[in-house]
Amino acid sequence: MNAPSPQPSNGVAGAVVLPAYRPQAELFRRQLESIRDQSVTDFTCIIGSDGDPAIQAMVEESVGDDHRFRVTNHRENIGLYRNVERLLDELPAETQWVALSDQDDRWYPDKLERLIPHLNAASLVMGQAAVVDAEGRQCGAPTRRRHVPVEQLVLENEVTGSLCLFRRDLLHLALPFPKLNAPTQMHDHWLGVCAAATGGYAVLDDRVQDYVQHVGNLIGENLPQRRNPLRALREISAIADEYEGGHSPAQCARACRSLSFGWRRAMVGALMDRLEEPSSDLVALAECLDPDSGPGALFRLLRRVARSPHATRRTLDQFLPGVPAELVARVPRIPMGPGLGRRSTSDDHGARRSM
Repeated sequence: MNAPSPQPSNGVAGAVVLPAYRPQAELFRRQLESIRDQSVTDFTCIIGSDGDPAIQAMVEESVGDDHRFRVTNHRENIGLYRNVERLLDELPAETQWVALSDQDDRWYPDKLERLIPHLNAASLVMGQAAVVDAEGRQCGAPTRRRHVPVEQLVLENEVTGSLCLFRRDLLHLALPFPKLNAPTQMHDHWLGVCAAATGGYAVLDDRVQDYVQHVGNLIGENLPQRRNPLRALREISAIADEYEGGHSPAQCARACRSLSFGWRRAMVGALMDRLEEPSSDLVALAECLDPDSGPGALFRLLRRVARSPHATRRTLDQFLPGVPAELVARVPRIPMGPGLGRRSTSDDHGARRSM
């Protein structure tokens, strides 16, 4: 028997955005019920079916006639990143705040109640989560998301979409999402960077949900594990096959460059185009990421990462594989002609430095 539909009671009009594609039925039901049972009730939950016709029936079975839940059906599967962008672009005009939801977690009943007040002082607020398996058993340490400066957030993501709540006006900057043909483009990373570059973001120590890990996770919590070079090579080869059309050494090098530098460059480039007054730190980072800045700027960037008190070993691990191709791309070249080689002369290097 379905519970009667709750009526709005707190005057705060918000939206819970839940992109969905082939969810596990039991986990999906549990997540929808945890959203339905929130202590804050004045919201609309928009479930975006990314080419999965079964979603509508699953939602009706889970929450019945609760008027707050509605499904937007799209025939074409376009992937998580673009599906979230599409859902955010279609939000009702009266929406004041937005919460992002995964299809397989479980929110604690007071999650929205605990996060919403912090939007008075920040564009985006994020809590922590217990890391559990599909049966609800702890399977890893709780999340430890940190607050870091915007330039460090660009380099290493600390923002998890399913833990976030943000003000609607953040979308004036964030939409449309920057695009890159690489798996590193992430909607939560981009939204977090937009918040850090404008109204700021807050990170709480409060656990507000379970973060469920299972074999079907598209993105999961990075649990401690040994580095495996052979596994890393296989992953890079697979990414090169998909995004570069093959896995030759040159194609793998380009894939590594895209993974390491491409997404960061896309985000910073979009911010520099959209912000009227970007911070000096963001401007300095943009100069280091600019492929026309030369090899010296690249080494300044790597030194900046290595010396940052906020950086982790993972940050360097993400950048180093892309350095060879990035370095080659930054070496100045001159047009081919009689008696001229491909590489620049030392005079040409000097001319570029003086520009």
